[in-house]
Amino acid sequence: KNPAINPALQRAFANGLAHKEYLALCTGLPPADEFEVLTGHGRSARGVFRAYPAEEIGRALPNGSRVKRMHTRFRVERCVEGGALVRAFPLTGRTHQIRLHLAHLGFPLVGDARYGGPVEWNGVPMPFHLLHAERLELPHPHTGAPLTLVAPPPEWAR
Repeated sequence: KNPAINPALQRAFANGLAHKEYLALCTGLPPADEFEVLTGHGRSARGVFRAYPAEEIGRALPNGSRVKRMHTRFRVERCVEGGALVRAFPLTGRTHQIRLHLAHLGFPLVGDARYGGPVEWNGVPMPFHLLHAERLELPHPHTGAPLTLVAPPPEWAR
């Protein structure tokens, strides 16, 4: 809320000093307990964000932008019926990054209709995708001291 602090926050994110952790409930069982995904990121011809093959990073897109690097580490926390609770560590900060990477692998988020996830789970309608920003670590924008912000997991992630 303090505009004077914004430049310090922007620098922390731009310089890779902000570390984020998310919890996500995805469909299916990922290929390993820990895995990484590196792809390209950009908008499709229809304007929707999508993942591109890593070889296409840097390629020009019709809208004048370029395919950007998108990199996420994942760790399976536990298996659930028909899916898995995963912890995601985005190493880049692209729009819809976690949603895109899991969908790209064939494990879309529960409730994520935009990227192929089911809108009903175990007979319960899902009005939103099950992705939770749990932890953010960065230097305090005023003092530079380590700052950790934690949001308790929602019921679906417990």
